[in-house]
Amino acid sequence: TAYQVRALSGLGGALLDAGQVREAEPYAEELSRIVPENHRWRASLLDARLMYAQGRKAEARQRYLEFLTARGFPDRGLSTPYFSNLVLDGSLMALGSGDPTAAESLAGHAIRLARGEGQDDERSGVVGYARVTMARVRQARGDLAAARAELRRGLAPLAIGYGSDHPRTREARVLLESLNQPIRSPAMPGATAAAPSANPAARSAPRRRAVRRPQRT
Repeated sequence: TAYQVRALSGLGGALLDAGQVREAEPYAEELSRIVPENHRWRASLLDARLMYAQGRKAEARQRYLEFLTARGFPDRGLSTPYFSNLVLDGSLMALGSGDPTAAESLAGHAIRLARGEGQDDERSGVVGYARVTMARVRQARGDLAAARAELRRGLAPLAIGYGSDHPRTREARVLLESLNQPIRSPAMPGATAAAPSANPAARSAPRRRAVRRPQRT
């Protein structure tokens, strides 16, 4: 039963990460049906994430944080493996709800808890993606330099912890590439761009009027 609980919880969570909400629903229902009382927290957290994905974001976030607190947050989870990953999910829920302050705080807690679990900053996917979350918060505040710095710090542990082809790793690369693009000044209203001349000298040379020669009679 313990194996089934972990499998259903993991598969349901992975489907929610991928945005496949309907596909995740049967896993959440089956988990709620078979889970023993001492593992009820797993079903409760998955149900809260499912509720969030279905659009009831405020209620879902409140429930999720209540369940995390009941498991020991902000301290290390009570007999809860990879508690840091659960806290990171809470950070992502806050970010998706438009609450960057809570997202940043929870991402910081996820990093702290991951270290307490013995995870290496340079090899942990949880630490790497927490930094991506922080980068998005910096981006939302307009601090692009800090966002790029967080992304660079997060990419290596993401690639090692989750894999270089993992969707979260690819997401971080795409975000960093977009932040590295130069910002172009918008064109003036009504202005039209002229095609450049093939002859560099012709760009500044004044035009001469054609002189009409008189016809001979």
